[in-house]
Amino acid sequence: MLIGRENSINQKLVDKISEIIPIVFKNYEAVLEGFEDRLIPRVLIVNLMDVGPIENEIISNLKKKYPQIKLIAVHCFQAPEMIDSIIRKGYDSYVSIFDISNELSNMLREQEVI
Repeated sequence: MLIGRENSINQKLVDKISEIIPIVFKNYEAVLEGFEDRLIPRVLIVNLMDVGPIENEIISNLKKKYPQIKLIAVHCFQAPEMIDSIIRKGYDSYVSIFDISNELSNMLREQEVI
């Protein structure tokens, strides 16, 4: 599942990611309401360019309620120190929006999702 704002960029991300693993989109504000037990995703890809100031609330809630979900952050950061700060927040992995296909495919294999 990809979370962010409803826009054309996220639709393109869903299309691209769906080439690797089936994925749906959910608005980031709706994620705070939680998931039905039978619909809990194995992987949640968070478009950090969209979630803004409630990112910490989102990740905190997800880690508490669904510790089994793999959280992958997507952003345009290239600097290692910026990427490290994302991982320290609690994300399992980071992928650059500029190379999402190759990086995401490798990451999902490492996380044993595909």
